[in-house]
Amino acid sequence: GTSPIGFLTLCICSALASDTGPTVDIAGKKIRGLYMDVEKVKISAYLGVPFATATRFAKPTLIETYGEEELSAKELSKTCFQTPDGYFPGFLGSEMWNAPTELLEDCLSLNIWAPENPSGNVIVWIYGGGFFSGSPSLALYNGSVLAAKTKAVVVNINYRVSPFGFFYLGDETKAPGNVGLLDQQVALQWIRKHISVFGGNSDKVTLFGESAGGASVTAHLLAPDSRDLFSKIIVNSGTVRNPWATRSSCRMLYFSMETAKGLGCFDEYEIEQSKTEEDRCTVTKPAVADIYRCLSGKNTKDIQNISDTMYEHMRPMEWPFGPITGDVNFFQGRCTTKKLNDGDYKRDVSAIFGTVKDEGTFWLPYYLYDSGFAFYPEKSEKENAAIIDEQNYKASLKAFEGYFRNNSKALKILEDGFEGESGKETRYRDGVAQFVGDYFFSCSLYEFVDHIWTNLTSTYIYYFPVRSSANPWPEWMGVMHGYEIEYEFGYPFINESAYTNLEKDKKVSEHFIGLIGDFIDKGSFDDAKWPQYNNEKNTLVIDEDTSKSTIRKNIHKQYCEVINKAKEAAIGEADGN
Repeated sequence: GTSPIGFLTLCICSALASDTGPTVDIAGKKIRGLYMDVEKVKISAYLGVPFATATRFAKPTLIETYGEEELSAKELSKTCFQTPDGYFPGFLGSEMWNAPTELLEDCLSLNIWAPENPSGNVIVWIYGGGFFSGSPSLALYNGSVLAAKTKAVVVNINYRVSPFGFFYLGDETKAPGNVGLLDQQVALQWIRKHISVFGGNSDKVTLFGESAGGASVTAHLLAPDSRDLFSKIIVNSGTVRNPWATRSSCRMLYFSMETAKGLGCFDEYEIEQSKTEEDRCTVTKPAVADIYRCLSGKNTKDIQNISDTMYEHMRPMEWPFGPITGDVNFFQGRCTTKKLNDGDYKRDVSAIFGTVKDEGTFWLPYYLYDSGFAFYPEKSEKENAAIIDEQNYKASLKAFEGYFRNNSKALKILEDGFEGESGKETRYRDGVAQFVGDYFFSCSLYEFVDHIWTNLTSTYIYYFPVRSSANPWPEWMGVMHGYEIEYEFGYPFINESAYTNLEKDKKVSEHFIGLIGDFIDKGSFDDAKWPQYNNEKNTLVIDEDTSKSTIRKNIHKQYCEVINKAKEAAIGEADGN
């Protein structure tokens, strides 16, 4: 296959070919983009358009005026500062998720693809990456095909990640936490204000995100100031309920202070926990203003590097910097779970949620390489098959016991519940993959949907079991976390040579994009095509047979029940039962 770089050069050539390029006027400034011809549709792309400014760790400010000179919007947005994935250098399976553009702290810009004869619909893509990584400018997220085929204006927004997006020194400080989510919110305000000049209707905005992007989309349901900025959502493989998506503000304060200490801002510190309020902690020494001043003078890379050392304190699948469950600016309250239970969220919304068949496999070479899941890109499929034995199976599950209060009964329930059919040599390997996928992704997504669906305008769920013929990871890893995105963005139409079974992948992509197009238009489907979610957990299987609709009920029942039993065992013992 071609590298994503090939796609970048293609953009640049078309930019030079038309030295004029389309223009729009925003706040009295001319912004000049470039034309693209995509799938027989003329697209105007405006790339790297700035929408906000922000001081380190602080709330963003919407850009109101752009000055006089023409602004060139012909290069993809820069990427917010982060540590790239260096586990498998040169291997496409990991490199495809690494940003192709420069890493900067000053990164709040958008990529916009506007089709001619637009329908008025707007699709806002919020990338994933665990809140520690991600970019709106990945080749995979090229919005031109989606814009061409749905006639929607597609906007990829940027937001700060890692410590720069989530550093927390206390509610009323210059590092109030959740500023990465506020970046997204300000991008939505910019879109509401300006999208009409690109052919979009600000009342027809669909938020669309995968993984941490999906968690972000659901966070906007709970954020009072986001509610009027969109009317539909598409959420892949992540919600604000997923275990990795949020952490307590006290925990975030601890990691932030440890990072500041590691940077030499002070030798010791004190944090006081509130006696009356749940999850409210305050730094009592040194003075927060002094800490902030010290951090303001530090080098970007040093802050990132020291914050990366916090991983030593983390469980697998847990990332130190990310959204906190309570803050004054974004959630405007202390507890997201309470908001969900009280029904305190946007209800006038139509929603699609979805999971892929093998949510867990991607993570195994990263977190369980010592337990038989080591992966060597240069070795054969057979050598990378990760056929683990019972000992490694138990060691793998034990790596996650911290999520079950280190309870031995809970661990035993998981071991018994996830072991595959006896006699199958893959049964231990597949059991671990099943657990990671269901615990960290699928079960918590369904749990979130079960909480809210009766209050929403309409709710649909899909399950995606198609493996891409461009997937560079071993065959056994299946339909991996994040590998439905290429179908939703029409990547087979952009990078044909990457696919060994192009016809199949184009067909599935066309079908998936068609469903998205229908949804952003109407917010609902005919029952025969895609029945709404219900108590039986109706789920549409989006597979290679695009001519008929296959509905399955309660797909994840067996394993989610095992997980719930293990959780109950852990809680029961902790409560002294």
